[in-house]
Amino acid sequence: MNPADFSSLTPAQVADLRRKLEAAGCHPPPQVASLAELDPALALLRRRFNLPDSEGLDAATLRCLDGCAGTVFGDVLDDELRLLRPDASPPSAPSAAPPDPEELLARAHAGMLTGLALSGGGVRSATFGLGALQALAGIRFLSRIDYLSTVSGGGFIGGWLSRCIHAQGGDVAAVEAMLAPHVGAREAPAVRFLRQYSNYLSPRGGMFSADTWTLIGTYIRNTGLNLAMLVAWLCALLLLPRACVWAVHRVVTPGGPWAHLSDIAWILGVALFLVAVFCTALSISSKPASSRGLRRFPLSQGAVLWCINLPLVLAGFLGSLGLWPHGGVTLTWDGSALPAALHGEWGWLLAPGVVYFIVWACGWYLAHDRESPYRRTGYTLCVAGLCVVLLVLIEAGQRFAPEVAPFWGRRLAPLVQALWGLITLLPVVALGLALDTRLARERPLRDLTRAELGEGLSHFLCATGALTLGTVLLLAGLAALPSPASHPVLNNAIALSSFGMPLMMALFASTTTLMIGLIGRLYSDASREWWNRQGAWAAIFALTWLAAFGVSFFLAPLLHWGWLTYDLWSNLGTLAGWLAMTAFGLKAGSGTATGMRGLPPSRLDLAARLAPYVFTVGIFALLSTLVQAVVAWPSVYCPHGQLSCVYAAHAGATLATSGQTLALAFAAFLGAALVLGWRVDINKFSLYMLYRNRVVRAYFGASNDARQPHPFTGFDPNDDLLLSELHSQRPYPIINTSLSLVSGEELAWRTRRAASFAFTPRWCGFELPPLPHGGLPRQDGEAARGCYRPTAQYASRSGVGNDDDAGVRLGMAVALSGAAASPNMGAHSSPPLNFLMTMFNVRLGRWCPNPRRPSWTSSSPPIGLFSLLAELFGMTNTDAPYVHLSDGGHFENLGIYELVRRRCRLVIAVDVATDRLLAFEDLGNAIRRCATDLHVRIDLDVSRLDLRKDTGLCGASCAAGRIRYSLTDRDAVDGVLLYLKPAIVGNENADVLNYRRLHPDYPHQSTADQWFDDAQFESYRALGQHVAECALREAVHAARRADGGIDIEVLCGQLLRRHGAAGQVAGAEAPPGLVRERCR
Repeated sequence: MNPADFSSLTPAQVADLRRKLEAAGCHPPPQVASLAELDPALALLRRRFNLPDSEGLDAATLRCLDGCAGTVFGDVLDDELRLLRPDASPPSAPSAAPPDPEELLARAHAGMLTGLALSGGGVRSATFGLGALQALAGIRFLSRIDYLSTVSGGGFIGGWLSRCIHAQGGDVAAVEAMLAPHVGAREAPAVRFLRQYSNYLSPRGGMFSADTWTLIGTYIRNTGLNLAMLVAWLCALLLLPRACVWAVHRVVTPGGPWAHLSDIAWILGVALFLVAVFCTALSISSKPASSRGLRRFPLSQGAVLWCINLPLVLAGFLGSLGLWPHGGVTLTWDGSALPAALHGEWGWLLAPGVVYFIVWACGWYLAHDRESPYRRTGYTLCVAGLCVVLLVLIEAGQRFAPEVAPFWGRRLAPLVQALWGLITLLPVVALGLALDTRLARERPLRDLTRAELGEGLSHFLCATGALTLGTVLLLAGLAALPSPASHPVLNNAIALSSFGMPLMMALFASTTTLMIGLIGRLYSDASREWWNRQGAWAAIFALTWLAAFGVSFFLAPLLHWGWLTYDLWSNLGTLAGWLAMTAFGLKAGSGTATGMRGLPPSRLDLAARLAPYVFTVGIFALLSTLVQAVVAWPSVYCPHGQLSCVYAAHAGATLATSGQTLALAFAAFLGAALVLGWRVDINKFSLYMLYRNRVVRAYFGASNDARQPHPFTGFDPNDDLLLSELHSQRPYPIINTSLSLVSGEELAWRTRRAASFAFTPRWCGFELPPLPHGGLPRQDGEAARGCYRPTAQYASRSGVGNDDDAGVRLGMAVALSGAAASPNMGAHSSPPLNFLMTMFNVRLGRWCPNPRRPSWTSSSPPIGLFSLLAELFGMTNTDAPYVHLSDGGHFENLGIYELVRRRCRLVIAVDVATDRLLAFEDLGNAIRRCATDLHVRIDLDVSRLDLRKDTGLCGASCAAGRIRYSLTDRDAVDGVLLYLKPAIVGNENADVLNYRRLHPDYPHQSTADQWFDDAQFESYRALGQHVAECALREAVHAARRADGGIDIEVLCGQLLRRHGAAGQVAGAEAPPGLVRERCR
C-alpha cells in the first residue's frame, strides 16, 4: 500500500491492522470500523518501539507492525499461488490487508493444483514411497505435481526427492529421467545409496560395531545430562517441605525459639481466610462485562486460584500451626474444660459466623450493579461492617493470643476507640442517606427492604449456624489432639505440616457444604456450580500438599525399612523388577508413538499402563532417599526391624537438621539445575540431533555428488541445506509437524492435543481454526490463532558460541516430522507417560520459537530447564515463547490436511502406516480433521480394500473418492482423493509374494523396526512401485494430451471411474447413504 493511500483503508484492511496490533500487544478495541479508532493502539506501538510520532498510519509504523504480527495463512497461500500459477495471479502489490478469501480460494480452484502426500511410517514408509516415486517418474507424472506434503518417514523420501531436484538445479524432468525404470539401465547412484543405508541408524550393526556403541554412548551421555538437570530440580523441590517442617518445629516446640509466633500464625490465618471469603463473594456474584452488573472481580480460573485458593491454603496451614498448642483440651457439656478465655463466653462461638457474613455481604454488594440512589447508603454500611470485623479481630487477639495481647493493648487502644466511634456514627449517616426525601420519591425504602433484607437475614442465619457448628467441630478436633505438654514433640512438626492444612481444608469444606445446604433454594444453580468447581480445586490443592509431604517424609523411611528387613537378593530382585517394569513402559510408550496401534489388546496392556505409575513412585522414593542422605541421614538401630523405629530415626534426623544445611543443599540443587539448564541445550542433548544427523546422512547424502564425509565419523555437513534454498522449487515441499497442545485451553481439542505446524521453503508456522475458547473470549483474540514467519529468518539467530543448528534446515524439518517417540505426542499423551519418557530422555521432538512471540528468530530456549519441565509435566501450549514440535502423525499422519487447506484438485495419498487389521485409523483421523477444522467433507469408500476371508488377500490396493469443496466454497468443483495402501492382492511379482510368505506381517511390519535388510528394502520398494503403477498408469495415459501434458480434470474423472465407488464420476452426485469413513 502506498503511504498516500493510508487515509482510504477498506474495512478488511482496518480489520487486519487491528489483528496485527492485537498480536503486537497494543490492545486495540474489539470492534473497529475506521482507522481513527486505532489511533491509541498505534500511538502505543510507536512509544514501545521508539518510532517518531505522526498522525494516523505511516510507512515506518506499518513496517514495524508487519514485523511484529507475522503473516496469516491467506498471505501464505497467495504467495504460493504466485509461485505455482504465476500466469493466473494478479500483479503483486504491497498491501496492509490479506487477499479477499473468496477470491483467493477461487484462484486456488482455478489453478487445478495437484498434491502428493507421503504418510508417516518410518523407513518402511520411505522405502514404499521410493517405489511410488519411481512409478510416478515412469509415467512422467512427477513433473506435474505441485505440492509434496510429507509426514515422518514420508518426509525421509520426500526430502531425498527435494534434495535430488535441488542438486539438478531445480530440473524435475532430469530427476524424473533418473528415477524412471529403464530396461537394462543401472540403478541411479542416489537410489543405490539408499540401499546401502537401509540401516540408517547404524549402517554397520553388530555388538562390536562402532555405530552401535555410538548410539548407546550418545544416549547415555545425553540422558545423564538431562537426568542430572531434572534430578537436581526435583530434589530442590523436595527440600521445600523440609524447610517448612524446620520452621514449624521451631514454632510448635515448647520453649522453642519461635514459639511466640503461634498466636500470630492463627491471626494471620484468620485474616487470609477473610480475604478468601471476600474474594469468593466478589467472584461468585460478579457477572461478565456484557451482562447487567459490574465486573468487580476477574472471572478467570487463574484469578480464583491466586485470590481464593492460595489464601485458603495459607490460612489452613497458619491456622493449624496456631491452634496446635491448644491441643489436648477435654470438652464437657458445661464448657468448664474449654480454654480459660472461653469460660462463660459462649457468645464467642457465634463470632465466626457473624464476621463471615459481614465480609461476604460487603463483597456481594460491591459485585452487584448498584446504580440506584441508595448506593452511598450501601457503601457506608459496608465501611461500618468492616469496622465491626476489625474490632472483633482485635478483641479476639487480646483474649486468645496471649503472646500478642500486651502489644495490642498498648498500641491499638486509640484504634479501638476510633472504631467504636465509627461503628456508632456510620449507621446514623447511612440511615440519613436512606431517608432522603428525594431518594424516597424515586424508590421507596420499604420497596428496597422487603425482599433484600429478608434474603439477607436468611443468609445471615444460615451462615451463622454453619460457622458456629464448624467452630464446635474445630474445638472437638483440638480435644482429640495430644497435649503438647505431655506428648513427645519428636514427630509433631512433621505430622502437623503434612496433615494440618488438609484437615483445615476439610473443615472449610464441611462448613461450606452445611451452609450451602441450609441456604438451599436461595442459591442459584450458577452459584452451586461455582461452589462445585471451587471445591474441586480445593481438593486438588489438599491432595497435592499431601502428596508432596508424603513423598518427602514417608517414602524414604519405607525404602530404608525394606532394605533393612529383607536380604540383599530380595532387594536386588525388587530393584530389577522395577527397572524391568520401567523398560517395558518405555517400550510400550515408544510403540504407541511409532505406530504399534490398531493391534488387539493383550494381557500385557495392563502392565504397560501401570508401568509409568510404578516408575513415578519408585523414582520419587529414590529422590526422597537421596535428599534425606544429603541433609540428614539417620543412624538407625532397630534390632527387630520395626517400621516405627526406622521412621522415628528418620524423623529425628530431619528435625535435627539445621536451617543452614537446608539452605546450602537447596542452593546447591537449584544452582546445579539452573547451570545445567543454561549450558545444556535441550535440543542438542536429546535424541533429536542423533536421529537427525543419521537421517540427513542416509537420505540427503544420497544426492550430494560432491560428498566428502569425515573419515572418522562419516558425516558431511554439506549433506543438509537450508529449507529456504528450495523457495522456487517444484514440487513445493510441505513438511508437516505437530504442535503440542497438551495443556491447551480449547475444549474441542481435549483429545487431539495437537495442531498442524507446517514447514515450507517460504513460510513456517501454524494457524488454528477459529473456534471459541471455553466459552470465554481470549484477551488476545484472533492473534492467538497463530501466524507464519519467513523461513529464511525463522529460528535463524544463534545463541552464544558456534551454533550450526541455527536456521531452518531441510534435515531439521524432516527429523521433526518423524519425531514419533516424544513425551508429548498428541492424542497418545498421558501425564505418567510424559514423566517416564522425559526422565529417560526418549525425546525426538524439538523446542522451536513461537511464531507469535518476539523470540521467533531464536534457535533454541536460552535456559532449557523450564521447557524440559513443561515437557515433563505436559504443559505444552501455544502461549509460551517456545513451542514443542514433534511427529506430524501426532496430529494427522497422511499429510492431506495441508493439501485440502490449499484446495488441491487432485490429492494422491500414500498411506503406509502400520495397519494390520485394516482399520484405516489414520485415514479416518484425516477425514475428521478436514471436516472439523476446514469444513471440507471427504467421501471415500474403502470397502474394496478389505481382506477376503477365502484367500487372505486384499480386494484392492487403492480407492478414489471425492473432496467435497462444492459444499464449502462458492462455485467450487469437487476434488479427488486417490488413496494408495500397501496391500497384497495376488498379482504382485514372485519376490514380493515370497517375502510375504516368509513374513506374514508384511507389508505392515512395526514402525519401530528401523533396521531394514536388503530383502526387506527391495520388497517394500517393489510393492510401492507396483501399487502406484496399477493405480495411475492407465488413468494418466487416458488423460495425456497431444502435447504431452496431462489434463487434470480428465485424470480426476478417470480415477473416479476406475477406483471410485459406483456412481462417483466427476460432476455426479454422491449416491445416498455413501459411507465417508469406514474405519472398523
